[in-house]
Amino acid sequence: MREECGVFAIAGHENAAYLTYIGLLALQHRGQEACGIVSWKPGNITRLHKDVGNVVDVFAEGRLHGVKGTHSLGHVRYSTKGRNSRDNAQPHNAGNLWIASNGDIVNYSEQRLFLQEQGLTFLSTNDGELLAKDVLYNTQRKNDVVKGILKMMKYVHGTYSAGLLYNGRMLTFRDPTGIRPLSLGILDGAGVLSSESCALDAVDAKFVRHVNPGEIVDLETLKSLATYEKAIKRGKICIFEYIYFARPDSVIRDVLLWEARYRMGRQLAKEDKHRDSEIVVPVPESGNPASIGYADEMGIPMVPAIVKNHYLGRTFISPGQEKRREKVRIKLNIMKRMVRGRKIKIIEDSIVRGTTTGVLAEKLRSAGAKKVSLGISSPPIKFPCFYGIDTGVKKDLIASQMTVSEIEHHIGVDSLQYLSYDGLLKSCGGERKDFCTACLNGDYPIPVEVKGTIPGKDEWELGRNGI
Repeated sequence: MREECGVFAIAGHENAAYLTYIGLLALQHRGQEACGIVSWKPGNITRLHKDVGNVVDVFAEGRLHGVKGTHSLGHVRYSTKGRNSRDNAQPHNAGNLWIASNGDIVNYSEQRLFLQEQGLTFLSTNDGELLAKDVLYNTQRKNDVVKGILKMMKYVHGTYSAGLLYNGRMLTFRDPTGIRPLSLGILDGAGVLSSESCALDAVDAKFVRHVNPGEIVDLETLKSLATYEKAIKRGKICIFEYIYFARPDSVIRDVLLWEARYRMGRQLAKEDKHRDSEIVVPVPESGNPASIGYADEMGIPMVPAIVKNHYLGRTFISPGQEKRREKVRIKLNIMKRMVRGRKIKIIEDSIVRGTTTGVLAEKLRSAGAKKVSLGISSPPIKFPCFYGIDTGVKKDLIASQMTVSEIEHHIGVDSLQYLSYDGLLKSCGGERKDFCTACLNGDYPIPVEVKGTIPGKDEWELGRNGI
């Protein structure tokens, strides 16, 4: 499972491009397929560099020098929909307007057709370009960029936490439902924008607050300019930002995510009916905080018996189940002496397809583990996400196709335990109405069907609708 992207921006700083580069490095976990930075400096000079690849590679060999400016907007990308190409890398341009966004537009096809009928052309199949063209279209008609963004919010449905560079002015805005996070900070008097607070820490910026759902903020002054009238006041933040996606050192709604994940582990232990494991073994690194919580609650040692090779990338990038299994075998190694003859409890944050946990169970048994139990610090993922996370379709989600006992047999563990839904909410410090939990219960806060079909972007790349 993967997140779509991360956004970072700074307005009014002489080292804006370099600081944006550092911010993107801190957000690299949110997107490892492509990245880009666009900068503006007095004289209305705009410079862009973007390409496929990681931040250190795309901006190697002095390329950062070419995007120097006082205002910079950057992006790291994963492709939930749309091929991985330079055209789909962000930021995106429309006239003298640039946008970088984190999220997914559910009525993409409907809005793209409308804009094409108005004479606008597209170079990509990316949501960021759609937002840029839509905001430009409405800004020209309203003769005001803030009114243009508000008009866009009325018709473009989906998730977007975005930065916007327009004629030397930097704005930021968030969709009315507020599913993806967006933080504001300040550094040397300059406003800073980041998908996560950890990137603010990376540049020594002081965290100020989160952008509210449907809110438009002037980044240079951090002044709120407007809020969409139908915005959900508190928003429905994605529950998987808490479980896995955001870095553990980030803060969302005054909750340090490491502490939330630790509480998930403690709660998992309280709900455990078997309680017969001798050691707790985390799946690195995503299972570490919950494993510590589980071990503390149970009063048994946590043993880091699984070692991760960090140089192979993420397993879900590999196409095909067998290729993913092969990559997991190489990527995760077992220290056999630590598990031989012992009853162990593996702790992981989630199961999507069951590939990683299945291979680990097999390797742990081969290493001589006496009993292999599996604890998941989240409820089962049963429904696909249409808001910026690549979960795949429903048939790819093992929990939507099998019962718990069937999954136990399929992945080869003696027992499987999921954290309860209420236990998860308790650990995150919120109520049901505060979160988007669509992947867990199918309760989609933004309608995902358009005229009876699930929207997508593949049709454009396959040449349908005359494209």
